[in-house]
Amino acid sequence: ESTIFYCKHDVDATERLVEIRKDYLKTKINLGKRAGIPETKALKMTNAKLTAMMLGAVRKEWTDGREYVYPPNLDLSLIPPDVLQFFETIHDMEIPDKALFKSYHETILGDMPCKYAWGGVHGSVKCFHDETIGNHIIQNRDVSSLYPSLLEEYNYISRNVPDPQLYFQLRKDRIEAKHNGDKQTATDLKTPLNAMSGAQENQYNDLYDPLSTRSMRISGQLFLTMLAISLLKECKTIKLLNFNTDGLMYSVDKSELPIVDKVSAQWEKTTRFELETDEIDKVWIKDINS
Repeated sequence: ESTIFYCKHDVDATERLVEIRKDYLKTKINLGKRAGIPETKALKMTNAKLTAMMLGAVRKEWTDGREYVYPPNLDLSLIPPDVLQFFETIHDMEIPDKALFKSYHETILGDMPCKYAWGGVHGSVKCFHDETIGNHIIQNRDVSSLYPSLLEEYNYISRNVPDPQLYFQLRKDRIEAKHNGDKQTATDLKTPLNAMSGAQENQYNDLYDPLSTRSMRISGQLFLTMLAISLLKECKTIKLLNFNTDGLMYSVDKSELPIVDKVSAQWEKTTRFELETDEIDKVWIKDINS
């Protein structure tokens, strides 16, 4: 009797799960159709594997995973020397991969503790509360679709993809779908766009390309650091509150908002990224994750 109860419960729970996750499953089916993959096969695949198949990725073995080159439009004079020194260790072949990519660097930007690692950067003040009152303004500026932008603008897409335009077209189609109010297509295409960066660093995925992935992650951190340092240099009242791989939160006096806008606009022009600004009423920060 207990076995029968268990089996019935298992089937009922699965049916309920399918109902809850129907949009997720529908996305897999729609992506499969777009790539000519049968529904049953698409449903069984992870998003990363589905993305690789959609892009026709052909697995290759790469031996140049540490030959990182700085983007030509990255202003190295704005990167703190200790941060630059940390990332330069990628070229020190006496350090084994295993040790290198577990390493990290802790520093201070403004008055904010910050930690750089090979997967991303995180910084934050701790045990902190602040709110927008009068001329005291809090804002958050995030890069819109940072990794997809890096993949396209700096050609950091996996070299295992025969035709990178397939990926770039997915991005264009998603933007068009959002503008046209086609929520389903916009949701569908968000999946491969976001799965790409993770798939490229998965050694068991056909998109695996260590150099492209590391270049994307390092350059992203350095470009955001460039923005943070530029703001610190130009604004007397700015205080950095939170810093992550694709965004920056800060407080600043209202009188300096035109300077923040000018610095941000120049950074956008230089990097070819787009910043999205959120106005913050109140913020409570426990630590870097909360």
